[in-house]
Amino acid sequence: MNKNKRLLLVTTALEGTWGKSQDILFLGEWCKKFSRRHVWGKRNSITQTADWSDRAKLANDYEYISELYERILAWLVIEMNRLHEVNHTSRYWRIVIGPWLLTYIPVIWNRWEEIRRVLSENDNISTFIPDMKYVRPPAFNYQNSMNLMVDDKWNYLLFIEILKRMKSDRISFYQIPIEVNIRTTTPAKNKIIKYNISTIIDGLLDKLNYKNSYKVVLHASYFPIYELIRLMFSIGSIPRLFMKFNVPIQSSKFDSKLRSTIRSDIKFKSPFETFLIDIIGKDLPIVHVEGYRDLIGKIKQLPKTQIIMTAVSYFTNEVFKVWSAKRVEDGATLIISSHGGSLTSKYCDLNHVNIISDIKVVWSRPYLKNHIQLPPQKIIGKLKTNRKKITLIGLEFPRYTERIKSGPDGPLMLEEFEQKKEFIDNLSDRTRSDFVVRPYPDRGWETSDRYKDLYGDDIISINTSAKLIDDYQSSRLIICSYPQTTFSEAMHSEIPTILLYLDECWELQPLFDDLIKKLKSEKIIFSSSYEAAIHVNSIQEDPYIWWNQESVIEAREMFFDVCGWNAGKDKITEWSNFLKKTLKNRKLN
Repeated sequence: MNKNKRLLLVTTALEGTWGKSQDILFLGEWCKKFSRRHVWGKRNSITQTADWSDRAKLANDYEYISELYERILAWLVIEMNRLHEVNHTSRYWRIVIGPWLLTYIPVIWNRWEEIRRVLSENDNISTFIPDMKYVRPPAFNYQNSMNLMVDDKWNYLLFIEILKRMKSDRISFYQIPIEVNIRTTTPAKNKIIKYNISTIIDGLLDKLNYKNSYKVVLHASYFPIYELIRLMFSIGSIPRLFMKFNVPIQSSKFDSKLRSTIRSDIKFKSPFETFLIDIIGKDLPIVHVEGYRDLIGKIKQLPKTQIIMTAVSYFTNEVFKVWSAKRVEDGATLIISSHGGSLTSKYCDLNHVNIISDIKVVWSRPYLKNHIQLPPQKIIGKLKTNRKKITLIGLEFPRYTERIKSGPDGPLMLEEFEQKKEFIDNLSDRTRSDFVVRPYPDRGWETSDRYKDLYGDDIISINTSAKLIDDYQSSRLIICSYPQTTFSEAMHSEIPTILLYLDECWELQPLFDDLIKKLKSEKIIFSSSYEAAIHVNSIQEDPYIWWNQESVIEAREMFFDVCGWNAGKDKITEWSNFLKKTLKNRKLN
C-alpha cells in the first residue's frame, strides 16, 4: 500500500464508518470480526498492532496507571462525600467505586494511546464522524459498564472524543449519517426476585434471627451448599445465603446538572489526565451518583456482622459493596477469598483485593502479609476417565482490551489462537483422530467458528453445552490454554495434563519461577506449540505412562505444594478453625 496515499482511519467494527473503496487503516484487530471477513477481506487495508503487544510498555503503563488511580481515587473520595453529603473514608469509597475505576482508567488510557500512536505514525488520514451529536451514556452499574466498554458504538464515540481532543492536523473529519444510539441496561422497576426453594428457606431463616446480626456473613463464597451448611454450623451460626444482597436497584435518570457540580482541583501531569478528569464525572455509573441514595436505602435491612467473607461480590454486587464498605467502616473484618487460582498473575486489578481486604485467602503459598493459604472452596478432585479424547481447553478475552492485566487481552487473542493452530497443525493423524477443542464462550473473537473453518465441525467437543468436568472425564489427556483455574482443576483431576500458553503474555508472580522451570523440564508446561505437539504425539497412545514417571510425579507434587492443595486434611475443618481464630482475635483486640 502506498504510504503517501490518504488512508481512512477505521476505529471499530461499525461498517457504516468504513466508506466504500478507500484504503483503510484499521486502528486494531477488534475492527475485523471473523464473521465479516468477506467484507473487510476485500478491502485494501493495514492494521495497527496492539499497544500492549509491547509487554515492556504494559509494565510501565501498569506502574503509571496504579499511581494515577490513587490520585484519582483521592480526588473522588472528596467529591463523592461532598456530592452525597456524607463523610466516608477512603477505604469505603475504594470498596464501592474501586472495581469500576480500576477498569475505567486503563480502558480510557488504552484507547488514548491507540489514537496517539496512529496519529504519530501517520500524517495523511481521515475518518468518518456522525452528522448528529451523540453522547456516550454512563453505565448503570459495574456490570453494565463492563458490557459498554467492549461495545463497538461506545468505543466509536470514545475514539471520536479522543481524536477531537488531540486537535491534530494529521487527520481530517468527514460527517456521515450514521446512527450510534447506545442503550444501557437498567433493572426493570417492577423486577421480581426469582423464588425457588433456597430463597424461600433463606427468607424463613432471616425471620428467625430477629436481631439481624451474625458472627459471620458469607456471600457468594463458592462453597457448595452442603459444605456451606456444615461450615456455618461448625462456627455456631445459622446457615444463610443472604439473598437480600441480590435485590434489584431502582433505576435512576441521568442528571447532568448534578454531575456538573463534580469539580476538580487535581494537578494534571499530561493532556491525557486533563481529558480523563473532564469525562470521568460524566461516566461515573448512575448507581454511584443519581442512584446512590436508593442504594443506601437497601442496606438498612441488611444484617450486622463481625466478619464478612466473599469470593466475588466485592466486585460485582453493588448492594454488597456499599453494605460491606459501611460494615468495614464500623469495624467488621473483610475477608476476600480467591474464586480461582493456579499460577497467580503479576499484573491484576491494580492490587485492589489486597488493599481492601483485611485477610486475603489464597490457594497458593502466601506472598503478602495479609495472605493466608486455605483449601479451595470449590474444586474438582480426582476423576474417573473413559480415556477417549485429547481435549484442548480454549481461551477467549473480549475484542477490546477491558483492563490492564497479565494475559493475551484484546487483539493479542489472535496470537493466542495462532499458537493453538500451529499446535494442532503439528499433531499426527493418529493424535488428530481423537482430538477435540472445547472453545471458551464467545467474547467477540468467534474462536469456535475459527476452529470449525480450519478443521471442520468435528473439531469441537460435543460437551460444550455441558459442564467443563464432562470434557475432563471424557479425556485421556487435557491441554490447557492458560495458567489459571482450569489448569489447577485439570491437575487436581489427576488426568494427564499439559499447559500450552503464551508465556510472554502471562507475567506471573516470581513465587512461581522455580515451579514453572520444573514443570517445563518434565513437559507439563510448554510455550512452544511445536514442542508441545511433538510431546503429545509421543504420549498420546497412553499418556499415563509419562504421567506416572517418578520425575513427573515429583513435579506434580511440587505444583500442589506451591499452588495449594492438601487432600489429607478436611477442608471444612480448616476453614472452620480459621474463622473461629479470626473471631477470637477480634475479641482479644
